[in-house]
Amino acid sequence: MLQTLQRTPALIKTQTKKGKNCVAALTVLHLSDFHFSLKKWPDASLIIDGLIVDLKEQAKANWRADIAIFSGDLFQAGGADMPVAAFEKDVLSPVLAAAGLTFDELFICPGNHDIDREWVRANQPIQAGLLTQLGSRDELNKFADQQLATPSDAYWGRLEAYSAYKQKFAASHRVESTPFSDVYKFTTASKVSVGIACFNTAWLSTGEEGDIDRGKLLLPERAIHAAAKTLTDCAIKIAVHHHPLDYLADFCRFDARALLFKNFNVICYGHMHQAMPLMTRSSIGENVSSEAGALYTWRQYYNGYCFIRVDTDARTTTFKHRKWLDSPAYKFGAAEELSNGESVFHWGNAQQAAIVRDLIDVNKVFRPFLEEQANEHMLSSHTTTSAPNSFEELYVPVPISAKTHDGESPFASAEYLSVDSIIERPGVQVVFGNREAGKTTLAYSIALTVAQSEKAPIKAPIIIDLEKTTAGANVIQREAKKCWRSRICRTACKRF
Repeated sequence: MLQTLQRTPALIKTQTKKGKNCVAALTVLHLSDFHFSLKKWPDASLIIDGLIVDLKEQAKANWRADIAIFSGDLFQAGGADMPVAAFEKDVLSPVLAAAGLTFDELFICPGNHDIDREWVRANQPIQAGLLTQLGSRDELNKFADQQLATPSDAYWGRLEAYSAYKQKFAASHRVESTPFSDVYKFTTASKVSVGIACFNTAWLSTGEEGDIDRGKLLLPERAIHAAAKTLTDCAIKIAVHHHPLDYLADFCRFDARALLFKNFNVICYGHMHQAMPLMTRSSIGENVSSEAGALYTWRQYYNGYCFIRVDTDARTTTFKHRKWLDSPAYKFGAAEELSNGESVFHWGNAQQAAIVRDLIDVNKVFRPFLEEQANEHMLSSHTTTSAPNSFEELYVPVPISAKTHDGESPFASAEYLSVDSIIERPGVQVVFGNREAGKTTLAYSIALTVAQSEKAPIKAPIIIDLEKTTAGANVIQREAKKCWRSRICRTACKRF
């Protein structure tokens, strides 16, 4: 039956590395398709050891996950003999610990490998009967209504072991549980309400070889409606399912796609063992899909994972793609074939997206002029004629420590800020230093970095020499507008 759990949405903390609240963004660790088995563990353990190291390194680089999503195929084979204890000991517990997460912050859905294949083989009349009977929207909705009200154990035996196992994950956030989905709600520390619906696309799968399930699976319209209604008041809505939508039967594929695109901001799935983020903008809404690569299949194939950062202030979804680099590296690195490892998608209509694109283009055109100014600044203070003649060759990063407005350092005294970390820090940043300490040079370095960046939110680098400006009201705003107008003119001349 539709099990509604009366819970107050739980709080998940969005943190910096020192535990302080940060901006209104949700960072998701998306894993999929590990196919855990004791037989494959000797090779698979290399990937897990590398993943643990990489997650710790990414946390230091400001990619600390708030939650984890595992979009199916946790095990190589489901059923009563699933090696649950070994999976938790060797995979889940150390991986989540490295990510700074617990079982309560892990959201999972079933995949075709998580079902009991022997149950399906022993119950072929049930399988054949369901495929024959559920051949239209009306029949599928009628069946869904019955199962949402009073589930029949006769239809769900293939997922009995998985269904018992899933109860321990994200338990404090679960608000609804049905044979077709589990629905969760929580609020981040930055007061962003998040809803997650983990859908079951494996309930009719056989798990047999040859891709025989393609075009036969079903996800009832009624089940998606029910989950979406529960999450109406959430600012960020995430749908999770294992199979791509083209694995659904023809008559329900369009309905499922329309409802998911209309009601969810992010869709996470797996099964294909390859990674491909995609933004879809249609007449009924827009969303971003994360097709996850397999965390592990075999050594010779793509093995990877990604982070997904949804920023409600900047209205962006940013992906960071990581993949296993086999011998001789034996570590995770950037998936360079996917936008050099990082993809940024901007919310909004086509006009808003065009504005963002124009801003990026203007910055690219302006960068050579900015480089010229930076080179002049550096060379004017350099007396050696044989020295390098460009800013990048001459610039030596200076150690920059950070202090809050009350004079306390938010970091350990031995840690220093990079230019990237200064740009990413929210709010106004003020740089203090002695004369000739390199403050202007640092400003040029920041401006050049911003000018070539496509990371959201897109910023415009503007350098104003206040000693050369006339005092008055709104002087900074006035000078910024002058700089921006000249930049647009240069861009127009370059284009036409």
